[in-house]
Amino acid sequence: MIARARRSGELVEVLEDAGAERTALHALSLPSRHVLPKVRAFLDATIAVLGETGLLAAS
Repeated sequence: MIARARRSGELVEVLEDAGAERTALHALSLPSRHVLPKVRAFLDATIAVLGETGLLAAS
């Protein structure tokens, strides 16, 4: 999603020299067989975007 937009030039980095500190992001859910579909969709989309941008750390 983001990687494709960057490759096409549709999305460009404007503050290349401004570094941002990385921070941890945790998503927790209770162990359950009944996860709300919108929660599952949010987690799946977040994981996909972070994976495309290289921000997803191996656990």
